[in-house]
Amino acid sequence: MLNNENINQEQKDRLLKLINEYADCFGTNYEHLSQTNLVEFHVDTADAKPIYKRPYAYMSHAEKEFLKQDLKGMVDNGILVPTTHVKGNTKSGGWSFPCRYVGKKTGDRRLISMFQDLNKVTVRDPWPLPNLVDVIEDLGKSQWYSQLDLLKGFHQIKVHPESCLPFGVLNGPSCFSRAIYLAMEPFINSSVTVYLDDCTVHSKTFDEHMEHLEAVFKRLLEVNMKLNANKVELFTDKIELLGFHVSPNGISPVSTKVDKMLNFSRPMCQKNVRAFVNLCGFYRRHIPFFSQISSKMNELLKKNKPFIRDNDCQESFEKLKKALVDAATLNFPDPKKPYRLYTDASDIAIGACLAQLDDNDEERPICFMSRKLQPAEFRKYLLDKPFTLFTDNSAVQYMFSKNTPNQRLQRWVMAAQDLTFKCVHLKTKFNPVADAMSRYPTTYEVKGDELNGEDDLEALYEHLM
Repeated sequence: MLNNENINQEQKDRLLKLINEYADCFGTNYEHLSQTNLVEFHVDTADAKPIYKRPYAYMSHAEKEFLKQDLKGMVDNGILVPTTHVKGNTKSGGWSFPCRYVGKKTGDRRLISMFQDLNKVTVRDPWPLPNLVDVIEDLGKSQWYSQLDLLKGFHQIKVHPESCLPFGVLNGPSCFSRAIYLAMEPFINSSVTVYLDDCTVHSKTFDEHMEHLEAVFKRLLEVNMKLNANKVELFTDKIELLGFHVSPNGISPVSTKVDKMLNFSRPMCQKNVRAFVNLCGFYRRHIPFFSQISSKMNELLKKNKPFIRDNDCQESFEKLKKALVDAATLNFPDPKKPYRLYTDASDIAIGACLAQLDDNDEERPICFMSRKLQPAEFRKYLLDKPFTLFTDNSAVQYMFSKNTPNQRLQRWVMAAQDLTFKCVHLKTKFNPVADAMSRYPTTYEVKGDELNGEDDLEALYEHLM
């Protein structure tokens, strides 16, 4: 439960006292389960007829013994209610689905039911997920982290009228996410981040973290939720969250996931290439020149083009693996500090590096971009804070001071008028990152004649805005 050698004995004693005080928040098995009063799950199948599926014939003797124990535990604690399917007997429900075990990364087994046919006739319950980057960046400036795991989480959600939410039902994750969000809502955006079942408490100091944990424990008792005592990690200075390592030093890729990408076999078809590039693309914010490095592999994904693996493609494949090994640790954005945006627009792309000075006045990257940017890519960072725009296009620094701008310039000025920034001309040799990131083909093509200098500016401002 405690995963930090930097905790001294006095601090350990304080934490142990807190855990003992809120011992009712923790459990280890079905007999410790409770059901939250926040939500009630309902499987809405509209007018669909009951579906009956036979059990799977293949299950090892060990799995059968585990199944007997799990079912007995759930029945004894009121989580499951036995029923018998009798054709024509509406009281039995008539719905039946096979189940099986799947492995967890911890080595344990998870019992799931095969609800594919039920899910096809279930009315979907949409629940929006938070932006992954926002969840990670909310942890900025924190020194202490605690990761909470609900005990057999889905089984803590009531199902109308008296059962519990099974694993594998279509709207299960939506209902579960809603329950956790409602439970932690008083602390979200201040001391707790939530993404599906990942719940992280974060604080700047030890004393503050103790206060935050106590508030969370108290809230869990109020909403009748239990934590898994075997999986909760308290007071750690680094965590693995949503595929990233997070610490006070910044955000970096998870080494085990990078290792899987490094062991990826040489792609032999478009499907393999797309899978590898997409896997690596998950960490593209950490990789300068990502589009440059992957450009040859992206060429293989074009329609109506023969799949030819030449030496350039193999070199791109190997360079992308090396780039993952050398992936940068990104700094947390600090909204109180000014940003530095390095940009360069070429004939076909735009490259950018967003950075800030840290407490030691050293420039640290916030993220790298090297592609056709989506609208408002950087806007959330820059909208309400003055920043400095570094560009190797000298015309940009004068465009806002023209007395009689043409219509094109008027459109650019209007698009940027709600941004507060100073424009600094930086020669290409002093702006190598953004320049190199923009000088290679990306996932889109320029049609027609080559762009001129004004079109470079238009591309730049189109993607900045």
